[in-house]
Amino acid sequence: MDRTRQAMGEMLIYLFVVFLITGGVLAFSYVPSGETVGYTGSYEPLRGAQMSAAYDSILDISMDVRGGLFMRQLHHRCAVLLGLGTVVWALLGRFRYALAVLGLAAVAALGGNGSADDLRP
Repeated sequence: MDRTRQAMGEMLIYLFVVFLITGGVLAFSYVPSGETVGYTGSYEPLRGAQMSAAYDSILDISMDVRGGLFMRQLHHRCAVLLGLGTVVWALLGRFRYALAVLGLAAVAALGGNGSADDLRP
């Protein structure tokens, strides 16, 4: 059981490193602004639509930045696997840090989604 937990912990460390690297790369193209702008990107059906500058920058990363959509998907999947892996890691061992880690993961997930207009009423 200890070897399984150690292997899971190492996997979580690698996932966290990939998560940090992809987040750092994405941060260079992201604009955290609520200002309303018109879309001028390469996706024709949305051209001229009013949206926040944050959502416009996400569409720009997805459609116009080379490898941007791949980075976004990799970042998202690492976040999901980190959350699930932390639960498995906590179930394999002691529950001493499980609530703190899961609480931080929940705050990070809501913060990441909320910054992209996902939580807008």
